[in-house]
Amino acid sequence: MACAKASARANRADFKALSRRLLQQIQAHYPIEMAAKMLLRPLDLPAGVSHALQGPLSHATRWMLR
Repeated sequence: MACAKASARANRADFKALSRRLLQQIQAHYPIEMAAKMLLRPLDLPAGVSHALQGPLSHATRWMLR
């Protein structure tokens, strides 16, 4: 049982390291803010609403990728 917990911790640490590297690569090659704008554009929202949603959407995306 102790071995399974240690393995789970190691896997969690590996996953976090991989997630950090992935986020760095995504940010370098595909800016998250641009992705948020591209996601909102087809919704044809008013400019103020779209602009207001870009920040929280970008923040949520970063949070999910960490």
